[in-house]
Order: sequence, then C-alpha cells, then structure tokens
Amino acid sequence: MDFIDNQFKKSIDLLKKKNIISSHKEVADNLGMTKQTLSGVLSGKSKIRTHLLAQFCNFYKINLYWLFYGEGSMFSDLSEIDETPEIPIKELNIEQRVEKLETLLNVR
Repeated sequence: MDFIDNQFKKSIDLLKKKNIISSHKEVADNLGMTKQTLSGVLSGKSKIRTHLLAQFCNFYKINLYWLFYGEGSMFSDLSEIDETPEIPIKELNIEQRVEKLETLLNVR
C-alpha cells in the first residue's frame, strides 16, 4: 500500500471515529463504487482511482494536500465540518443528485 492509499484508509478511519460516516458501505455508496471495490482498496489489493480521490475529498471536505503529502489538517476547512453526515447519494431524488453533482464540479 502506497502513501496515498494509506492516507485514504487513515481518513476513512478518522471519519468513522468522528461519526461522520457509519460504515465503509456508506463511503462506497457516496463514491458510486461497490463495497467490494472499496474493501480491495482498503486492504491494499487495488489502488483507488484519482477521480474517486477527488470526489472523496470534495464530498467529505478532505484536504488534498494532507492526502498527498500528510501535512496540514486532514479537513480542508474546519469551519465547514459538521458532525452530521450528508445524506447518501442513493437516497437523493434526481434533482438533488444533479444539484450535488453540480456542487462537486463547481458548476454553479
């Protein structure tokens, strides 16, 4: 497992510890991947794709610099962190999904 994969695993562990996420399945669902794919990444059997890292950082407000270099705060903006997790994407209606996607892509 390389440094970035290790940081990704560490961030998921910390999100779970802070009760921001409840399970690995929740993260997988929010990233549009299967739980098995995420398990493969977390076990070191496979690598996470770059676009999923970016989506993960945007969704959970993770500092990309921290993820890639291990320096600074894990969260990109501590003032934006709310202990209440966001609604998983699969539970949103189509309009909410489009709005979420536009927000992630900074289209608005």
